Order: sequence, then C-alpha cells, then structure tokens
Amino acid sequence: MRTVPSALPAALFALTISAFQPLPLHAQSGAFRNDAALAVDVTATPFLRRAAAIEGATRVTREEQLVRSACPGIVIPIKVAYPQGIDAGGPVDEAVRSYADIIIESTQEVAREFEYEPEDCEAFTGSSYALNAAAFRVSAGVFSVLLIMGEHLEGNRQILSYFTLNLTADGTELTAEDLFADPAKSLPLLWERIYRSTCTGDHETGPSYYGSLPCSGDSVPGLPDNFASESMLEMIGNVSLTSLGLTINLNPTEAWSEDSGPFRLDIPKDDLVAMGADPELWD
Repeated sequence: MRTVPSALPAALFALTISAFQPLPLHAQSGAFRNDAALAVDVTATPFLRRAAAIEGATRVTREEQLVRSACPGIVIPIKVAYPQGIDAGGPVDEAVRSYADIIIESTQEVAREFEYEPEDCEAFTGSSYALNAAAFRVSAGVFSVLLIMGEHLEGNRQILSYFTLNLTADGTELTAEDLFADPAKSLPLLWERIYRSTCTGDHETGPSYYGSLPCSGDSVPGLPDNFASESMLEMIGNVSLTSLGLTINLNPTEAWSEDSGPFRLDIPKDDLVAMGADPELWD
C-alpha cells in the first residue's frame, strides 16, 4: 500500500486518541471544488482556480471526532471532504478514497504514540481539523487531486499539509518518467525553474523541502534527492498536474517557516513541453 509523506502536521501527531468515532457519510452532487466551510484554501493559485474541473464528480464528506483520554469532555472535530465519481467508482475513485483514508488513519496511529498530561488539555480547546480537496481533469485519461489537511487553532491560525495524486485512468500514479520522455534531461530544467523562482526577494535559501540550499551565485545546485525518474510527481513538490500545467504546493514548514506562509508555483504547460514534457498527457 502507498505510504503517506512525512508532512502531516506535527500538532496532529501530538494527539493521544482514545476514541475515533465516525459519524454518517453523505455525498453532495455537483462539480467538486473548494468548500468554504472547510476553511482550507485549496485553489489558491491562478492555475488551480482556472484549471479544468471534473464535471459530475461528487463531494463525499465525513465528520469524525478525536477524543483524548487525558482530556475528558474535549472533542476535537475533523471534517473530511474528497471527490468521488471521477470515473464512476472505478480505480481513480478507489485511489482517491484510499489515500484520504490513509491520511486520516496514519494521523490516528501516530497520534496514539503521544501522551499528554491533563494540564495540557487547554491547548486543544477550540481546535478542529479539516481535510479538503479539489479535483482536476488534465485530459480524458489523466486526473489530479490536491488534498490539504488543515489544523485550525485559536486566533484563526492554521497548520497546513499538502498531498497530491496524479493518476492515469487505471489508478496508477504518474512519475517523472511519465511526464518527461527524457527525465535525465528534463528534471534539471524543472529544478532550475523551481530554484530560481524560490530564490527571490529576501530569501537566502531555497525551500526547506529541497534542503534549504543557499541562494548564491549564478549556478544551480544539483538535483535534490527526490528528483528521480521513478519519483512520483507528489515527491517533486506536492505537484498538481492540471489542464494549464502544474503547480508546486509547499506548506509553510516545507517552504521556509510558519511566518512566511506556504509557497505555490504555477508552471505553464507550454513551458513544461519546452522542457521535454509529453504533450499527449494533455490530449
């Protein structure tokens, strides 16, 4: 089974769960887009706002509760939303549903490893969690889903984690060699675009996701370890492939810091094709 990246919110891990109580599952019809009630900004870039959606997909929502044994009476709600009906219950729907379950189940499992004293309970009062998503149609046989887990704290603060799936019609995740005919040639070009786009303003290093490499001189550092032919697109930077190109999604700690906020980078399809991307992915 697919493993979840290590970017799950640290505060989620800090929960000791004595009960995980699922509430009713229901679906709402209509194209799947961001649900403002979840208060997690999914389509926060021009590409993700304008990219082709998957018409006819339904939003499946699930409400759950986290209860810590050390904090009786404090119930922490989780609202989960993800798309279904992408391929009428086929392998793409199954992959999306399974990944959403893995995110929740892994959070639950890791949280059990942490123990807190009763005096720590106040920190969890008013907390809530939401897993939100947006689904995109790249072409007739390629789809992508961006999922964002948000931990909501007092003072309207959020801790975010991004997850992405880029899937062919049989539910297989796209890799760098699916995107590029010659990854050895194309990945350095993609990395240069990302590096130069992040080493701007007052940033002295690139994002921590890529090793906090220094922004100095004219040369581009060598490829990060996660840039390999067999790497899933998610590993390259929580990539969302869309009809317009691709979007890099880095949460604040994957970027630079909580204070600096997330980093989102849109790269147009034509630029990707110029780097060596297979144009048939968008046909």
